[in-house]
Amino acid sequence: MIQWEPNRKILSLPFSTLKVDEYLSPPEVLNRGEITTTDILNVSDEATCKEMIEKWARDVYKTWSSHHQTVDFIASGFMQSK
Repeated sequence: MIQWEPNRKILSLPFSTLKVDEYLSPPEVLNRGEITTTDILNVSDEATCKEMIEKWARDVYKTWSSHHQTVDFIASGFMQSK
């Protein structure tokens, strides 16, 4: 069963080789990107909303890039377990 630990720990996965106390440290508050979900909620038309969601997603991806290798490792283990 995949489960998110409330204290920012990494996903608990049955195949994970990570220790219980390992987690993904979030980026510093001022380095978390320029767009927030609040920015998206304040958009009134569909086209702009779609554009903002894409920008937000790219921003999140870039901001968390230091963890991409870890997440890739976990995802690969998950895919191999199927």
